[in-house]
Amino acid sequence: MTKDQQALVNSHRGLAVSLVQKFKGDYDEMVCSAFFGLCQAAVKYDPNEGVKFATFARTRIIGQIIDDLKATFRRRKIVIGKYYLTHDEYDEFFTLIENVPQEYRKLLKLIYVDGLWQKDICEELSLGKSQVSRRHMRALEILRENIGEEYARNHGSFSIRQRRSS
Repeated sequence: MTKDQQALVNSHRGLAVSLVQKFKGDYDEMVCSAFFGLCQAAVKYDPNEGVKFATFARTRIIGQIIDDLKATFRRRKIVIGKYYLTHDEYDEFFTLIENVPQEYRKLLKLIYVDGLWQKDICEELSLGKSQVSRRHMRALEILRENIGEEYARNHGSFSIRQRRSS
């Protein structure tokens, strides 16, 4: 980062903090997201475009906070088909994925860990939409079987609850 870019960041820290206050969530994490967005804005800012830095930075900061909140939400509440895992079951999800055959494991990680959209997954795996959809359904079947077996073995019950439809 150049000295000019550092100066922009230093002079607009208050903007980043004030934007964080518009959101609900972990304050410290959101401040980090805001400062990251502010730094990105300073690096990408071109004063010749005729836009004030504060206006340019505001959009980037808010976008970064929202992106990070979405990522946090995805990590905390993993939806599997019409089921969801509670926060306590989240870590065990990754263990269960490891017991899924490799071709399905990669697909599940792209969807539920990386948060990719179907079109991006199609490109990543060089597959068509229908192939990705069929593999996803099969992966969920395998995962449900593994979850049921794992919880029955560890807890004596199957604790995944069906997600309420909205």
